[in-house]
Amino acid sequence: MKQRIEAEINRLAELILKRQNFDGAWDFPFETGIATDCYMIILLRTLEIHDEQFIQSLVDRILSKQEKNGAWKLFYDEEKGNLSTTVEAYYALLYSGFIDQNNTNMRLARKFIINYGGIGKVNMFTNVYESHACFNGPNQMA
Repeated sequence: MKQRIEAEINRLAELILKRQNFDGAWDFPFETGIATDCYMIILLRTLEIHDEQFIQSLVDRILSKQEKNGAWKLFYDEEKGNLSTTVEAYYALLYSGFIDQNNTNMRLARKFIINYGGIGKVNMFTNVYESHACFNGPNQMA
């Protein structure tokens, strides 16, 4: 059994290495919605890395993905939006320092968050944001 597992690990590692680009990177079609952008804003601000142009570009991308009802979606086919994703976007945008809670987009997002149960109804990963917000982030959560 151990030999079969090791053989499969080696086979998969070889497949991945074959797909590696000359520059060392991999190009896999991989979409995480806005989560990566949100996490990056939080990381940069927490580490006090002031790459304002990059952070502004992340803010712009997050805002471009917002639905008319104020929500953000995790999957394109979600009918109304995703509460956890919306809370993550809301927090990241506030934490960016480029958007405040009175912004029209933020008021729409806050309304969606409240209407769909608030931060008490978010998934486990989004609770990390909630904890961070309580101790480190802006005190403007919905």
